Amino acid sequence: MQVRPGDAIENLPVEGTLFFLFNPFDARVMRRFRDALRHRAINIDRLRVIYYAPTCIEVWNEDCFWRVESFELDLTGVRQYAPRHRTYALITPVGKS
Repeated sequence: MQVRPGDAIENLPVEGTLFFLFNPFDARVMRRFRDALRHRAINIDRLRVIYYAPTCIEVWNEDCFWRVESFELDLTGVRQYAPRHRTYALITPVGKS
């Protein structure tokens, strides 16, 4: 595993298979990131995106190339959190699991 700092689109590791997002971009930038993954990833069949506390999930839903599965976390016992912190999405290319 490797973390690459800097511009996520310019520094996109084309060999990457797992990407973790935590509310990183606005919708415009998220579309650029989504499209860069689709067109530049060399292991597209192994690609997984975990999007925690999503604020721009509609960007992924509007492109039929991607399957978006949403999940809710049990935060019982956690004192303070924003409602969006209860959710995350697993995003994969359609036809992959």
